Amino acid sequence: MTRALLFTILFLFVFTFSKSQDRTQYEGKVISETKQIVKNRGDKTETLTDSIKTVILFDTKSITIDKDVYEIVNKEFDGIDLTSYMVTMRRSNYKIEYIIDTSITIKEISNPDVEIVYLDLTEE
Repeated sequence: MTRALLFTILFLFVFTFSKSQDRTQYEGKVISETKQIVKNRGDKTETLTDSIKTVILFDTKSITIDKDVYEIVNKEFDGIDLTSYMVTMRRSNYKIEYIIDTSITIKEISNPDVEIVYLDLTEE
């Protein structure tokens, strides 16, 4: 009986925690204090880091980063902490990955060697 109760409490905690990380229906503002550009060239990786304040707006149909508007095509949550968005902008396809309090990463599907990563996030 005690094991079943303990298992139930643990399951509810994990389920509730994972749902709180789900941002598929998120509408709001995220502020990033750091921007990184990561370039992968074969076995070499070049990282450029700038302390730039960036406003990232989420609504049900788009994600706006500075003046770039990414139209959301598909949203997915991995059940743990990663929410992925398949988006389009100016006839190009991108994948945006959002890990709460950690990072927002933008990858162009046709050029996966370059990533833009926003760090030091705060939700408002």
